[in-house]
Amino acid sequence: MFKIISADSNKQVFKILLDAPEKSKSASRQSLRQIGMLLKKDIKSDMNKGKSGIKWGRNRRSGADDEGVRRQTGKLSNSTDYKVSGYNNLEIGFDSSVDYGKFVEFGSKRMGAKKPIINAINRKSNNMQSTYSKNVSRIFDKV
Repeated sequence: MFKIISADSNKQVFKILLDAPEKSKSASRQSLRQIGMLLKKDIKSDMNKGKSGIKWGRNRRSGADDEGVRRQTGKLSNSTDYKVSGYNNLEIGFDSSVDYGKFVEFGSKRMGAKKPIINAINRKSNNMQSTYSKNVSRIFDKV
């Protein structure tokens, strides 16, 4: 049940409620950008923890799946990027200039999947939820 206080305060509440859909879309986009930056940073730091250099030769093994991504140049970790489209769509992945990113993420018949993107999403899921809810709840702080 609502209590009517005064006409001026009702106008303010009414204006906030009318502006809420547009502001919630804006807050949603802002949240997705923050989540994208958070994931990009986490993926890059996780990939930089992998062993550097590659052992060449006949007995070379790709290593265990949880070993991390072996890196030689850092090109793959630097190609991590995200894109926000609309107010409810976040795409994150490797730049198309690095064609082997899909094999690192999903594996191949000779190498197990390292899953740097999926692991980052799993690690940061609680942080992503709190970021989103904080940004959207700011809309109604004035009510």
